Amino acid sequence: MQKKSLEKAIKNLEKIIFQMENEELSIPECLWLYTKGMRLVRFCNQELDKKEEELERRKAEI
Repeated sequence: MQKKSLEKAIKNLEKIIFQMENEELSIPECLWLYTKGMRLVRFCNQELDKKEEELERRKAEI
């Protein structure tokens, strides 16, 4: 996966959710969007974990 910002990944997830809720999609299209969305969710979780670790590290320094 190319380098992304957390904010951009969240916006892409929002677009995917909108598409899946509001457009007439074929099953292959739904599966493709679902897979793409799950990759973005994993990326977001990893980024949030990194941010949480950084916050904990900074709190320990205070």
